[in-house]
Amino acid sequence: MESPIEEFKNVLAKVTDELERIELLQNYIWFNSDLYPDECRMLLQELRVLSTKNNYERGEAYADALQAYYGMHNLSNESFNAAALFEKAMDTFVRLGDLPGQSRMLNMLAYMNWWAGKYDLALEQAFKALKFAEQDPDKKDGLYWTKYALGVFHSDLKDYASSEKYFLDALAVDKEAQKPSVYFQARCNSGLGSVYIAMEKPDKALEHIRISRQGYQALRHEMGESRALNDLGVIERTKGNLEGAEKHLLEAFEIRNAAKFKQGMATTLIELGLLYVSMQRYQQANDFLARGLAIAEELDSKPKIYAAHQHLASLFKLTNKPWLALEHLEKFYEIKSAVVGEQVSNRLKNTQTQFATEKSEKEAEIHRLRNVELKKAYEEIEMKNKDILDSINYARRIQQAILPTDEQISKAFPSCFILYQPKDVVSGDFFWSSTKGDKHFIAAVDCTGHGVPGAFMSMIGSALLNEIVNEKNISAPAAILEALREGVIKALKQTGAEGENKDGMDISICVLEGNKLSFAAANNPLWVISNGLLKETKGDKQPIGIYSGMPKPFTDHTLQMNKGDSVFLFTDGYADQFGGPRGKKFKYKKLQELLVSISDRSMEEQKNILHSTIESWRGELEQVDDILIVGIRI
Repeated sequence: MESPIEEFKNVLAKVTDELERIELLQNYIWFNSDLYPDECRMLLQELRVLSTKNNYERGEAYADALQAYYGMHNLSNESFNAAALFEKAMDTFVRLGDLPGQSRMLNMLAYMNWWAGKYDLALEQAFKALKFAEQDPDKKDGLYWTKYALGVFHSDLKDYASSEKYFLDALAVDKEAQKPSVYFQARCNSGLGSVYIAMEKPDKALEHIRISRQGYQALRHEMGESRALNDLGVIERTKGNLEGAEKHLLEAFEIRNAAKFKQGMATTLIELGLLYVSMQRYQQANDFLARGLAIAEELDSKPKIYAAHQHLASLFKLTNKPWLALEHLEKFYEIKSAVVGEQVSNRLKNTQTQFATEKSEKEAEIHRLRNVELKKAYEEIEMKNKDILDSINYARRIQQAILPTDEQISKAFPSCFILYQPKDVVSGDFFWSSTKGDKHFIAAVDCTGHGVPGAFMSMIGSALLNEIVNEKNISAPAAILEALREGVIKALKQTGAEGENKDGMDISICVLEGNKLSFAAANNPLWVISNGLLKETKGDKQPIGIYSGMPKPFTDHTLQMNKGDSVFLFTDGYADQFGGPRGKKFKYKKLQELLVSISDRSMEEQKNILHSTIESWRGELEQVDDILIVGIRI
């Protein structure tokens, strides 16, 4: 029995009229490229040659569009701008008044923009394609493929009721045709299966995906079968059959990888990563999610990019790597916010204005869609605000977890206080402490920035200090800062190149051993109050990290302390706070005078006075920076 492609070639061989051959070629390739990509790519060469020879614009436009189709699906090694080719073909179809051609081009452009996260533009193009398809009474292919696309888009928007309706409508249109398409039935059942997975109806989903797989198997369509296998893997994971899920997903990836279908590869790699998190195979989860993220970034597929970042954040939270969790969580919200924020208002506007003059049945549908979109917009805004708040609160929990506890501090320094007042929920300032034998370490650190970026830097700093002191057993303050500088430069991949980030930190660190105090600092000083007199020991004028000057060794200072002396480490937030009757900075001199004036009070009283003083000074003005003061009485 002949294969469909051989059957077509035999029909084509009997056609001698070149214009008729062009029409046969363009329609056959358009509907079978996904089924027989290699064979159709060969037929495409003949289509282009014949169209150019006969100066047949419609054929040339389809040749451009089909070439773009291959590029869009990564079925060609050629390098070109697929969107530009689709738009070029679209211009030709508009000039020729070819509605089916316009509908097909808009459908393809809608897919490209959807994958890129441009939801507003994609929906606009899909609805326009639907309008053109409905105006063409003779051909139904544009109608059912556009309804299929809208089913996919609404599924991604989590409007599952509308998605289900579009998929069922598309199936109904196809079934009305004289010869229903086995391939299209398989695609639609696959879409319905995905919707029912999301609606947590696994049995119904399994029914449609099995129908889909049978159709693909009958057509010997490996790429289509990979879709079904991927969805079967997702279903098995949701049902708890993790080994079965792994088997199906690996089979799907093998097919997609062999065909170099990168959109599908990214999807399946991310699903495998999520599966391996569930299986507690964390290294494999990391590997697969990272590979999926790399392909998604190559394709600039923003929905896949932020999904990968979301799962990586969860993975690193589970594996106790909070700084990496925060990094990916921040990127997830940044990309997701950009996609959602960009499309909500535009999608509302398009839905409201573009189809307002349609027939009454359409107007009812548009009104329903508008209400869905308006409701969704409010939900998305509310969810976005909740997501951002959850993200920041999560970052706060991570940062609080790395700070020394009150018990740790009071055990090492029985008479002390820490005034810690972040500008935002999380802070770029942090304090750190450790004890090794008779040596008690404490540091006050001011990282570049505040808020989430500053908190990210603070986690790097805290992790490095723990490693330097507790694992490498480095105890001299200057040597600690040397190692910290080296670690920060390595962590941030700083080389000193022009335009590179210069993030880093200022720090003062003390080591108390008996009555001997060792001290070193990057930019920040140390203040000691003894018998009502304040003495300052300055740190080195260089930060931790890359900077424009020539780095030099840090300096150790050794001070002999007496009982009752007070030591103060601090960042610049307190002195730099604006306020008072003229809205000026508080300044260091005023802070020194305040500390001397209250030096006979208990450390707890000093903390309360410092807090109330700066709050009174600030008044109604915004806090400008994180505030950190550490006070220790010997």
